[in-house]
Amino acid sequence: IGASASVGYGMFDLTLPAMPGISTVDWEASGFGYSYQLGVIYAPADWLTFGSSYQSKTRVELDGNVALKSSSMNMEDYFSTVFYFPGRVHFGVGVKPTEKLLIAADATYMDYSSTRRVDFDYKTWGDNSIKLDWKSHWVYGVGAEYAATDNLKLRSGMSYQEKAIADSAVNPVTPDTNGGLTASLGFGWKKGNLGVDATYVHAWGLDREVPLPNPGAGRYGADINIISAAASYRW
Repeated sequence: IGASASVGYGMFDLTLPAMPGISTVDWEASGFGYSYQLGVIYAPADWLTFGSSYQSKTRVELDGNVALKSSSMNMEDYFSTVFYFPGRVHFGVGVKPTEKLLIAADATYMDYSSTRRVDFDYKTWGDNSIKLDWKSHWVYGVGAEYAATDNLKLRSGMSYQEKAIADSAVNPVTPDTNGGLTASLGFGWKKGNLGVDATYVHAWGLDREVPLPNPGAGRYGADINIISAAASYRW
C-alpha cells in the first residue's frame, strides 16, 4: 500500500488569429497545482500480481496577461483562470508464465468531469468562458517485459485510448481524433544501486471528420513520437 503527493507547475501559452482589424490574440499564464496518489499491489502467488491506483484531479490556478495586437493598436489586460487535469483510476494485472517473462494488462479511467469549460476572469474586460465539454473515457493497454540478462530488461507495449471531445466541442485549439493508438519499445538496465530506463513511443490518432455546422468542422489526425529516459540511484 502506498501514497504520495505531487506539486506541479503549469503554463498556458496560446496565440490565435482574431477578428478583422486585429491580427492576433495572445494569452500567457502560469501557476501551481497539487494532487495526491493512492495505490495498492496484491500478489496472491509468485506468478500473479494485481494492482490498482487512484490519482486525484489536479487543480491548477493560472494568472497571466492577454494582448490584442494589430498594426494600429496594442491592448493588454490581466486575467486568472483555473484548469483541471483529470483524475485517474487505474487497474492492472501482471502474469509471469516463466521466470524471465512478465505479461501485463491494464485499464485506466480518465475523469474529465471537472473539465466542461474554462472561465476567464479579466481585470478590466469582464468575464468570458470557453466551452470544452471533454468527456471521461478509458485507456486500455497490454505489454510485456523480458529479462534478457540479470541486469537488462526489454519492454514493449500497445494501448488504445477512446476519444475525449465531442464533435460539438472539437476545434483547432483543442483538437481530438476518433481515439488513438500507441506502440512502445524500451529497456531497463540496473547495476547495483544505479538504474537507467528509456522508452520510445509512437502514437497516432484515428482520422476524424467533424461535419458542419459544428464550429470545428474539418478533418483531424495525429502522429506523435516521444523519447523518454530516466536515471535513478537507490541508497
